[in-house]
Amino acid sequence: MHVFLIFSGTNDRAVMALLRAMTRLGERVAIVARSRHDHILSSAYRKHVLATRENDVLSVPLIEHYVEQAKRTTHAGAVTLVPISEYFNTFLLQNRAAIEAIDGCRVPLVDPATYASVSNKRSAIDYFARFGINYPKALARFDAASVPFVAKPHRNVEGSKVLYPVLVKTAADLTAFEADQNPAHYFYQQFVTGQSFYLLCYFARSGKVYSTSQHNLAQQPGGKSIVYAKTSDFHTHPVSLRTIDALKSAGFHGFAMVEFIVNDRGAFFIEMNPRPWGPLDLCLNHDCGLVEAFVGDWATGDPQTYQTQRLSTSKRAAYLWTGGIVDTWRKRRSVVHQYGSERSLIREVINNMRHDVYLGKDSWRILCKELVK
Repeated sequence: MHVFLIFSGTNDRAVMALLRAMTRLGERVAIVARSRHDHILSSAYRKHVLATRENDVLSVPLIEHYVEQAKRTTHAGAVTLVPISEYFNTFLLQNRAAIEAIDGCRVPLVDPATYASVSNKRSAIDYFARFGINYPKALARFDAASVPFVAKPHRNVEGSKVLYPVLVKTAADLTAFEADQNPAHYFYQQFVTGQSFYLLCYFARSGKVYSTSQHNLAQQPGGKSIVYAKTSDFHTHPVSLRTIDALKSAGFHGFAMVEFIVNDRGAFFIEMNPRPWGPLDLCLNHDCGLVEAFVGDWATGDPQTYQTQRLSTSKRAAYLWTGGIVDTWRKRRSVVHQYGSERSLIREVINNMRHDVYLGKDSWRILCKELVK
């Protein structure tokens, strides 16, 4: 027997989507909550919580403790650690030999060199460019004359800190970036505008690829979380097919979210994330089989196991995170969207409330907490 072990408390909406998929497909799950404030404790999946962590420190003995606890609780012999965040994935890769020496424990990630090559911001640009995939123009330096620009970290993790791209759109942004960040950790690109798309894939260990895509229609400011998206045909675009071929050539397996900005000059590669993404619930709500493939790949060794019982037969779907929109407004900031006015955005949100990631019998308490906090 097998169990998926999830460390929750980061990438919350992806955690919710994975738990929905795994439990609906009849698989065992076990959860380690991050703190007593973890969203998962307000969901129907709190019954699967083994323990709540005392702090954020990770260690191999700690992982072993929770793996053994998961096996005892679920009577499973095999445990798959779900790769849920960049920090957690980096820890797993740095300690892979010791973690996989734990009886029955598996790390569903590609080797560290491949992972770094296709996901670290600088090396990923170089890698995909070899396959004819375009990217925003590089800037040799950053200064007031370069604004607007994007500062991207060379590596996703420096020491114990996860670094994220920084959008520098004003002189005030530039001042804040210089005060808060170490410029040596970053390189700089021209700020490209246009339509935002995610190419979404699961690369099975067998070599089979499951893909779909989403059109991002509203996002938190500063390039943060997507709050509204719809399914797209972007995964059939030639640049998407080249991207898939590039990842296959690297021997990559696992989740992959690749962002592109598309305008009248073409499609520009922005970044690649080798882990579950926030709007993953969109993949459960249309007929792409992507999450089902991951579950089958690691629960049974066959990504095709659940393809005849997909979680949805719909050809189109939408994703909405109302709490993210409300939180942005609560901070007196504006959501970045394509609806012309806030009033038009509000109308769109109301018309699509049924697609909210937390508006379900397994998670409605989370939605209430986000709206009234």
